[in-house]
Order: sequence, then C-alpha cells, then structure tokens
Amino acid sequence: LYVSSLANIVQLGVNTSSPIATFALQGVGGTNPFSINSSTGASLLNVLTNGNVGIGTSTPKTGVGSGLHISGSPATLRLESTASGGRTYEFRAEQTGQSNAGFKLWDMTSGGSILSISDNGLIGINSSSPLSMFSIQSKSGVNPFRINTFTGGTVFNVLAGGNVGINTSTPNAKFEVWGAGNVSSTFTLNTFSASGTSTFKIDDAGNAYFAN
Repeated sequence: LYVSSLANIVQLGVNTSSPIATFALQGVGGTNPFSINSSTGASLLNVLTNGNVGIGTSTPKTGVGSGLHISGSPATLRLESTASGGRTYEFRAEQTGQSNAGFKLWDMTSGGSILSISDNGLIGINSSSPLSMFSIQSKSGVNPFRINTFTGGTVFNVLAGGNVGINTSTPNAKFEVWGAGNVSSTFTLNTFSASGTSTFKIDDAGNAYFAN
C-alpha cells in the first residue's frame, strides 16, 4: 500500500509505488486484480488478469478478446437517460425454456418490447413473442412496414389497415400497384363479388372474360 500526497493531491496505490489515479490497483502475476463479493460470498464484480469484467460471475468470458460478462436470471443491462424527457431501456438475456426466452430490448418508459430474438432464431420488432422468422407488430396509428428509395420515394408500403401498395404510399385497396408492370410467367387475375363469386378473369393466356 502506498499513499502519495504530492502537491496536496492524495493518491492511493495498491501494489504500486507510482499510482496514476486517485486509487490505483496493480495486480500480481496469476492473481485477479479486483473482486467484490456479497456477505454470503456470492460474486458481485470481478476483474480478471486478461481484462474480462464480470458482473454476477467470478469467471467472466467473451467470445472474442476482453469484454463485459453479465450473469443473472435474466441477465440485464439498463441504459437510463437523466435528461428532460429521457427514456430508459434494458437489454435482457431471458431464461431458456420460457415462452419469451432469448434476447430482448425493452423500452422501460413505455413498458413494451422493441426488439426480440427468440432462442430458436425468430426475430420480432415491437413483439416479445415473434411467430415467424421475421415478425413486425404495428403500434396504434403507425403503418407496420415501408421500403423507400434513397430519395424517399415509396417502393413498398403496408398500411395499418392491411392495404398493400407498390410504388404508392396510400394504397386504397388490399393490393394496389402504380406504374407499368411485366409478368413473365403464369398470371391469373380474379375479381370477386361481395358473396365471393368470381366475376371477371384474365387467364395466363391473356384472355379476359366475365364469369357466368
């Protein structure tokens, strides 16, 4: 232990006679430099000789290089903004075997899931329980999906009411296309009455007719 008070600046060094900070800790070969445990001996915070930092684990590991390892059930990392109107988010690794197991990003301010990756690889946006490889759940008053060109022009748009538009941002039918199109394979177009009866057809040979 070394205490320096040069120029009225107190610096405390452990295992070093030249502390470079207010509190400086230098490890010893083969011994981890820092550890904090609970009253029962459970690991709370650990720094290993290889630079890995563990929260909730005494053996932090990373896939590549040195990094931060958080262990818990669930393991959680919280980001909270203290600015006016700031929001709070949590990254969570949920417990395997639960219905919402996997990786989650939660908006703790509004209480909803922003991003979810299940333990079998399903990805959900605004959904904590995705039902397909890529699932989007819309919010009230917001259209669920849109693709634009680099200039902002609409390429593909899905409205909250279920209408789908190609080259239009305001499709007025279940499926609406603006612009010229080309079909190089079999194509059949049907229109149906309110009762579900086919009333008009264009078959793959280009024949158009009203159905009886």
